[in-house]
Order: sequence, then C-alpha cells, then structure tokens
Amino acid sequence: MAVADPAAAEPVWLIRNYGPRCTLVSAASVLQWLGASSADLVSTIEDALPFHERSGPSVFAYVGGHSALDRGIERAAAGGGIRVRSRTRFVVRFADIARSIDEGAPVVLNCYRAPSGQWSHSIVATAYARSPRRLLTVDPNDGQERWLTWLRPTSGWVCTATFIQPLASATLPPRRARAG
Repeated sequence: MAVADPAAAEPVWLIRNYGPRCTLVSAASVLQWLGASSADLVSTIEDALPFHERSGPSVFAYVGGHSALDRGIERAAAGGGIRVRSRTRFVVRFADIARSIDEGAPVVLNCYRAPSGQWSHSIVATAYARSPRRLLTVDPNDGQERWLTWLRPTSGWVCTATFIQPLASATLPPRRARAG
C-alpha cells in the first residue's frame, strides 16, 4: 500500500490557496493537471461567480443544473487551451469519484470538514483505495497529501464534488497509479 509522504514535494500542477479561494484554486489545479496553461485560471473562474472577498463563493455558485462554478471552470479551461465539461454534484458517490480518477481526471471535493481538520474547505482527490474506501487528497493550503476515509467524518466529510472531464479533443496525461 502506498502511503502519503509528507516530505514529498508538492505537485507542480497544484495552485496554492490564497484568501477564500480554495474551491477556485482546486478547480484551476485540476485544469492544470489536464493541460490548461494560463495565469488567469483562478481569476476567470472567480469572475464567473457570485464571490465575496471575505467568505468566498456564494452558495449560489454551486447550484443549478449547470452552475456558475461549472460555467466558470469551462470558461477558464477554454482560456487555458483545453475543452472540458464540468458538473458539480450534491449527491456524491465513491464510485463516481473513482471512475473519474481512473479516467485521468482528479475531482474537486468541497468538504464540510477536510482531512486536514479545516472546516468548509475544498481539496483535490487524485487517487483512491477500494478497501477500505479511501481517497488520497491534496490540500491547496499546504500542498500535503492526506487520506480521507469514505463515510468516516473524522477523516473528512464531503458535501459536494466537482467533476471536470476533458472533452474528446483533449488528451490526458498518463494515469496516476492507484494507491492501496
């Protein structure tokens, strides 16, 4: 079983968090993983949302069949030279996250409580283990990898997930080996 190494260098695709932008930087980080290249990824997503400097995106950024967050992610991807389809879901299934990771696309997890212990925080799931069901996550606050054990709130508690899938014309980087 692979174990997260806290001494490992943070991923080159990760954008570090600043202010109340963890959802935005997590989404922009996934876009970079998928090959987007632009210094404006975060600001493009932010400009598409109801956003408040003190508290971050409004809850209204996440709702709707094709939410403002999803539209902002797709717009940022296009500005970064790739095409994606983004969908934020309130009903989150482990199997859907695992499928996305298997297809080469990390998932943005919006958490009531993140594996770091921080409340109301977004992280990126990059790998998983099936037994017990766990997700390996990267936190944009500190660049550290941590395990989230599925349905065990003490290790993290997911409220929504944003799935960012490249469209047919996009090419994905090689799959990261599953941990565990």
